[in-house]
Amino acid sequence: MGDSPNLFAYLVLILSVPLAVIVVRFTRPGLGAALVAVGATLFLPESVGFDIPGLPDFEKMHLPYIGILVGACLRAPGRLASARPGGRDDAIVILLVVAAMATWATNTDPLVSGPYAGTRLTIRDGISMVVSDVLLFGIPFFVGRALFRKSQDIRDLMIVLVGAGLVYAVLIVWEAQMSPQLHRNLYGYHPEFFGFVHRWGGFRPRVFLRSGLAVGMFSLAVTLAAVGCWHARVRIMTLSAGPVAVFLTGILVLCKSTGAIVYGLFLIPAAALFRAPSLLARVAILLAVLTFAYPLLRTLEWFPTDTLTQAAERLDSDRARSLAFRFENEDILLDYSFQRPVFGWGRHSRNVVFDPVTEDNTVVDGYWIIQLSSRGFVGWAGLFLLLLWPVFRTPSSLHRIDRKADRILLANLSLIVAIYSVDLLPNGLFTNLPVFLAGALSGLVRGLPSAGRGGSRRPPRRVSSDSPRERTPPRAGGLGLGLVDRKGARPARGRGKG
Repeated sequence: MGDSPNLFAYLVLILSVPLAVIVVRFTRPGLGAALVAVGATLFLPESVGFDIPGLPDFEKMHLPYIGILVGACLRAPGRLASARPGGRDDAIVILLVVAAMATWATNTDPLVSGPYAGTRLTIRDGISMVVSDVLLFGIPFFVGRALFRKSQDIRDLMIVLVGAGLVYAVLIVWEAQMSPQLHRNLYGYHPEFFGFVHRWGGFRPRVFLRSGLAVGMFSLAVTLAAVGCWHARVRIMTLSAGPVAVFLTGILVLCKSTGAIVYGLFLIPAAALFRAPSLLARVAILLAVLTFAYPLLRTLEWFPTDTLTQAAERLDSDRARSLAFRFENEDILLDYSFQRPVFGWGRHSRNVVFDPVTEDNTVVDGYWIIQLSSRGFVGWAGLFLLLLWPVFRTPSSLHRIDRKADRILLANLSLIVAIYSVDLLPNGLFTNLPVFLAGALSGLVRGLPSAGRGGSRRPPRRVSSDSPRERTPPRAGGLGLGLVDRKGARPARGRGKG
């Protein structure tokens, strides 16, 4: 990271909390949560936060979700209560919290060699890891699960994703031509080493995300969302989703992120051709199984690392060397992780292997090996179950959902969550937006209306259970999102333009 954050970066970060509260308080709960989560991910400053002793830094992956939770308490306490926080649907989050304390308890001994000799975990580390997991994973998953339950919610989510993709497309085009300077111009610093932005004889856009890799994955996600909207006949504001999907595919290529483009070569045609939601949900299941099987395949040396490296060599020698370097470091860390396989080595670089000959440390890229080496197999399984359990539940829920459009959008959302999880194998966790989307998928899998419980296309008018004071007002105009009427009442639940 170059330079230092300016005052505006800290000001925007702290103001994100009250702004999130206001947005969620005065819009539909799901729409407000989607606007805040996606908007904060795309525009807040990266790699900067508020340092509180004994706790993790409070940054863009934490503060907006706190605002969403507070706003939801004011706007839709009924939804939060009906989600039963701390119940069985949050069992995986509880597992992560318990595992964090177990990681602390099993790493109170000091390291005996290397540059980190003497480092040990204290009770403050245990508390900090618990708070970090709650902020990074627990709250985003819970608000997603609680606030996305209805047909309108999933339509709002997909429209927000695609709409944000269109806005970001302008910035991506600008940075691809002019170089990635927007983050530095606005916030005073580069979030990562600037040399990483040079790709394919030009620039790889980074905009306001930590890495161009994150921009590529977001572009892939919004393209898949646009394809889903096209199949479901959901318009993006006043635009047809089909041409939007084609345009966003071009933007994906402009991101110059090899991994995201390779994913897109397979998944965008699959999403376009597989009109049956059940087929697309099965593709997501295959990706989820691959993600879970990867550590086992690497341990047994069954994963074709040499074949992939040779294939990459034919495309790009630099990418081939990078891939081979990743595999080599994964092997070293995997062997080291088996010395403490259950709860891992913890933090403070205890999970890093030091070579006394070269005096180099292992370099970790994939978040799966970071989680495995630092939190053990329990922490690794907890994180990926949190992301992928809703994906596994999606196919069995499709047959009971009444509206075909809901089934299509749900299957596409499942695919988006699955491919985000696959990307954690070669790359880091640049944003916790996938956790929020996994929570939304979990809530929709359980909550989308079925024919057996009043899921007909024209439901009777009734008072919303979100708040005892809410009433259904006349249809809102505007762009079809129905943000709020002049009295702050909830917009109509009609189908509108889609």
